[in-house]
Amino acid sequence: MLLEFIRSIPGQTFLSIHLVYCAILILISKYTLPIISKILNLSPVDSRDDIDAYDITILKYNGEPAALAQTMFFKLCAEGYLEPTYVYRELLFKRTDKSPNNLLPIEQSFLAYFNTPGNLNGLVSRQRNLSILNGFIKELKKRLTYMGFIKSTPKSIIENTIRMALYGIMISLGLTKLFLGISNNKPVKYLLIELIIVSVIFFYVTILSKT
Repeated sequence: MLLEFIRSIPGQTFLSIHLVYCAILILISKYTLPIISKILNLSPVDSRDDIDAYDITILKYNGEPAALAQTMFFKLCAEGYLEPTYVYRELLFKRTDKSPNNLLPIEQSFLAYFNTPGNLNGLVSRQRNLSILNGFIKELKKRLTYMGFIKSTPKSIIENTIRMALYGIMISLGLTKLFLGISNNKPVKYLLIELIIVSVIFFYVTILSKT
């Protein structure tokens, strides 16, 4: 009966109805998904740890090794572990005599690169240094997930499932009419274009944050 009703709606009328229907569902999805995301993340963690510059870099740049290396470089410069020097008129940096005992192991490893004058680009280009940075990033992401700043995998799966379910509800009406039109040799070009447009809009306005 529902299929007969959909089939009976004239093409131009259906395009208008379908557009309004999709617009309503897009608006519902846009405002519903953030609420669902907040509900899923309402699980306070008893942690007394504060986030530092490295944590903020991970959150802002989604764990980019180069961004984390830059933050570490500026930190070591600001705290007096590195100082500028010129070698053949090129500005480089070298470690100072300040004791690194208070630094993290990765910071000490980072600092060791500057036993001889060098620059940040040279450090990041080394595969071993990238591997160390990626390991540190992994640890920071685990900590930030535990603290609730990064979504865990199960929560992301639930959010994506709900998002795709809403998309399926939105697109089902148009797809039904599309298949009915194809089976009855009716023109479906404008409906197909409309389906593509509303799909692009839906995924654009319902982008899920990772943090």
